[in-house]
Amino acid sequence: MLDKLKIYCADIGSVAKNKFGWARLYRGESKTGNCMVTLVDDIANSLAKGQKVALGFECPLWIPVSSSPEDLTKGRNVDGKYPWSAGAGTAVCTTGLTQVVWILSELRCRLDTRELAPTSITLDWSECRDGEANIFIWEAFITGAAKGKDHSEDALIACRTFNKRLPDLFVNYNQEPKVRSLIGGALLWSGWSDNLSLLRKPCLVIRPWFIVRLSNFFNGYQKIVTE
Repeated sequence: MLDKLKIYCADIGSVAKNKFGWARLYRGESKTGNCMVTLVDDIANSLAKGQKVALGFECPLWIPVSSSPEDLTKGRNVDGKYPWSAGAGTAVCTTGLTQVVWILSELRCRLDTRELAPTSITLDWSECRDGEANIFIWEAFITGAAKGKDHSEDALIACRTFNKRLPDLFVNYNQEPKVRSLIGGALLWSGWSDNLSLLRKPCLVIRPWFIVRLSNFFNGYQKIVTE
């Protein structure tokens, strides 16, 4: 299955200000761009060929909901010194709220128009690797020294980092503290699922050159999210 997996990442940012970029990695060959429509078309073409897709978004896709009000805006363990709730994190999180649902919604429309075989999205890697799911959604976190020269290169760095993690991607979904899943809401809004439990389900986070354990967030050990 892995030899047929195409890895995509969208670096979320303003299209009007040329701050959006995307990349695709497949069998060592890469493609990049800055057009959101082209990204959706490329993913749809891959799925039409029967290939599976790992689609990442470079923006926060879930946030912790602490039981303590003073901790509600604290960063996730994976955030390090760049918390989702401050500076660039809040900006890209807000932008991602609309761009992620647009991409997911447009992709669904493309596939429906082609009347292809049923396509399903999952946040669980095993359902894509071993099961019937065609699309695996993950979060990319490219910041600091890991960043490239532009947004499409950041997306490509994320794809390459994801590829290095294969095949044993894993996240423990036992949530502690509670999680507000932004990607879960996007999947519901765009019609990919009607499973309300997605609103409380985090997704895998891939960040290069940063060792992270999410034991404070989940019961158990987060096997890999970084190098």
